[in-house]
Amino acid sequence: MMTQAEKKASNDLLRPVSLGNEKRLPAFFVRNAVWLFYVAFALRFIGSFFEVTTFTCLLFIPKGLAIDVLDAIAVLLLLAKFLLQKTSIVGWCCAAVIVLAGFLSWRCGHESFFFWLTLFFVCSEGVSLNTLARISITLTSFLVIITLLCSSVGAIENRIFERASGSRPAYGFAHPNYLGLYLLALAIDLVVLRIEEKPGVTVMAILAFFLLDVLFVGSRSSGAAMALLGLLFICFSRVSKSRTRRRLTMAFAVFVLLSIVGSVAVMVRYDSSLPVVNDLFRSINVALSGRLSLAHKYFEMQPLTAFGDDFSRFPPIYWELGQPATFLVDNAYCHVLLRFGVVPFALMVTGFVLLFVDLIRKNTWNSLLLGIVVMAFVGLSEARGMHVECNYFLIGMASELLFSGLTASRTK
Repeated sequence: MMTQAEKKASNDLLRPVSLGNEKRLPAFFVRNAVWLFYVAFALRFIGSFFEVTTFTCLLFIPKGLAIDVLDAIAVLLLLAKFLLQKTSIVGWCCAAVIVLAGFLSWRCGHESFFFWLTLFFVCSEGVSLNTLARISITLTSFLVIITLLCSSVGAIENRIFERASGSRPAYGFAHPNYLGLYLLALAIDLVVLRIEEKPGVTVMAILAFFLLDVLFVGSRSSGAAMALLGLLFICFSRVSKSRTRRRLTMAFAVFVLLSIVGSVAVMVRYDSSLPVVNDLFRSINVALSGRLSLAHKYFEMQPLTAFGDDFSRFPPIYWELGQPATFLVDNAYCHVLLRFGVVPFALMVTGFVLLFVDLIRKNTWNSLLLGIVVMAFVGLSEARGMHVECNYFLIGMASELLFSGLTASRTK
């Protein structure tokens, strides 16, 4: 029979055996290595934010160069964080395989967000969701205000987008939906930080962000996600029976997995010859601003690949404002499968399955579960739902699965 200590060691995949780093380095650095992770997360967050704005330079440095510098520093910090973790040889091999898959998908698909996800994934020991939420809410508040101010005084471009319901100013963002996503991020951050509190004040804050989105931004996906967030937050606050929580967790698992499988199925079968299915798909496609038809067009361009493709050798598809798009798939799950390939997609699905098995087994009822469900819904219409800097619950998934050491707020 295994002792309790042996069982715990067997569950901690990436840290069962120390490599002795703590003996070679000052204890201060070993104890505080997690802050290297937080700084790297903040730098990547800032770079990702400015990628979707109309700023052309940051502190008189061309935007592209400034983001590259921030990313390079973040990579070095994550490398230092990983070296300071108590990692076994098996852990090194597992981390190498995960990061290699991310790297290959980046080089093949020429898009980096899955690579970033793998880097943060293997360095997540000791990470606190509350700390990530505090970083997110602080940076989001500051950067959104700066962007809105610069846009209002004409320092950066304020693009105008047209749709049937009227004009939509982007307020300094590349698209209004990006502002909607950051309003949603503020609402989610508040929920993570206040999940153990009474829901009244937080629900009112969510409602305020929802009204800002409806009245000024017009991002339907973010508005729907805020509505879901408010309902789930009330549910998490009210449900106290262990059996009910377990059943709801099982229902959430079904929802997340159906979101993934259903997205891929609709992408593949969008032009089905069955009239009833076609009519249903067309209705959903109109509601999603043509996202389904776009995903299907890219799916038909070529067979699925192991590590993705950038689709640059195919003729562009002309989309919003007549702009050519080499690749434009907003559904996060279809995006991963088409752009990054079958292997990263399989890793993603495996991660979600293992996470829910773990959450159900432990009957976990906390901010990680709530956040994963909300961001799974966001992923149906926004590819940034899988960006690690926008969805730090994926970091929570890694910490829970690989290290069994996630610090996440639990409901009372």
